[in-house]
Amino acid sequence: KGCSMSLRHAVIVLGAGASKGARVSGGKTPPLDADFLSAAAAYFRGKQARGTHREAVRAWTSFKSHLKSAGLDFKEVKGWRLEQLSTFLEARSSLQGLQLGRGRPREFKDALDALKVLVCHVLRAEGGTRPCELHKRLFGHVRPSAVLSFNYDLIADQSMLQSGLLDWRAEQYRGATHAEVPTEKGAKYI
Repeated sequence: KGCSMSLRHAVIVLGAGASKGARVSGGKTPPLDADFLSAAAAYFRGKQARGTHREAVRAWTSFKSHLKSAGLDFKEVKGWRLEQLSTFLEARSSLQGLQLGRGRPREFKDALDALKVLVCHVLRAEGGTRPCELHKRLFGHVRPSAVLSFNYDLIADQSMLQSGLLDWRAEQYRGATHAEVPTEKGAKYI
């Protein structure tokens, strides 16, 4: 606050822990990699598939069903890091030598796709579709010509999107997979 320094044409590098101190509206930090799956389980505990929670609960049910089809039970993976689960599913969906007798590649891919949608719903519910003020200030003072990320950081991405620094429709993103869920204002979060 009150800093007048501005840096142009810099490259921002987002390494592990880039959103560890992130705070969104309401002063909370959306669940990050290590806590994500247990936070998701806590969020969905007792929720009914009706009203405002209908689509989110369907996504949760779909994810657990696809996970079971791939030979995994959510209780097995609840303590895993989000990155660990997504890497596990990605590897087994594309590398036949890693099938290990569980599931078929298609089942692992379906579970991974369901996980991506689940991530969007949990982040939306936990404030992750709102920008982090720390990231917004950083991107305000440092107008980067590039952002390198060593981990997929959705909180930073949302802050860059809100700051006009990220465009999913740009040429370099064409062909990328992403999930869309409605936001509170009826727009799409990508």
